[in-house]
Amino acid sequence: MSSGNREFFKRLVEGSTFASVLLLLPLPLSAKPENMPAATRKALVNHLEKEASELIHRGSFVAAQVPLRRAIKLDPNNGLLYWDLGRACYNNMDDMENGLAEAERCFRKCIQLTPGNNSVYGSLSNLLLIQKRYQEAIQVCDAGLKVKSPSSTCFGNKAAALSGLNRNQEALLVTDLYIAAAEDQSTLKSALESKAGILENLRRYRDALVVYKQLDAKGHSDSYLFKQVDCLEKLGQSDEAVRVLTVIIGRNPRDEDALARRARVHGRKGHLKEAEADYTRALSELKTSSFLKERAEIYKRMGRHDLYQADLKAAEQL
Repeated sequence: MSSGNREFFKRLVEGSTFASVLLLLPLPLSAKPENMPAATRKALVNHLEKEASELIHRGSFVAAQVPLRRAIKLDPNNGLLYWDLGRACYNNMDDMENGLAEAERCFRKCIQLTPGNNSVYGSLSNLLLIQKRYQEAIQVCDAGLKVKSPSSTCFGNKAAALSGLNRNQEALLVTDLYIAAAEDQSTLKSALESKAGILENLRRYRDALVVYKQLDAKGHSDSYLFKQVDCLEKLGQSDEAVRVLTVIIGRNPRDEDALARRARVHGRKGHLKEAEADYTRALSELKTSSFLKERAEIYKRMGRHDLYQADLKAAEQL
């Protein structure tokens, strides 16, 4: 690079116009980073990395790849740049298949260059889980758990991979490690959710119910109450299931899903009037053919064949 070009880049780095001008200046393919002053190269890389981070934060993943690829040309041994590029490729919804393949290459390159980066193992194992490459995901998680200050994400992803291989007893042991390693409430919630799901896979519904109650106590969420209902129904505790559904409906009287689910429980218990009332309320919020057909069956059991036929006809017209 000529002395004039060096001075130009220096002024860009130091001047207020640097951010707005840089992205308009594509780096020549023939550029030789080693000939650029170290301070100038470092400033360029830092700016490009910052620009890419802002684009990723805004969800502009494809656009973020441009400054990252330029930065890698300038600093090809910077593992964090490959991690950022991998995350940008991973989230490329326009070209998912190629994006995942490119992301995997970037994550593996990052591990090669910076094997102590605990976060990249979580990123790579996430990618492998999406592709159902469970055994490889376990291997990556095990490697990630050996680094200094390992990420708890590796425990969660390893548990998910083991569960994907139907090794749920092993997965359950790993979730306990995941819970113990949780560094904040958000991670703890994810760990407990993982444990509850694996307990359900093992058909240990009573134990799963306990965990879902823990989760709801930490932060009220209808999703945890619905999961409690799932467990209660599988345990044959229909009265308790109705009670929990009533709590959900009390929070949101217009929740058609909760109303329909309570109607089904009432129907199975033979409480036809209660079932009919809940289906009617659910239909007033969301008219679907399935709700109409289910209410039709209630009317049939009640001997109200005119209403039975009317609901079937209405269902066919949707």
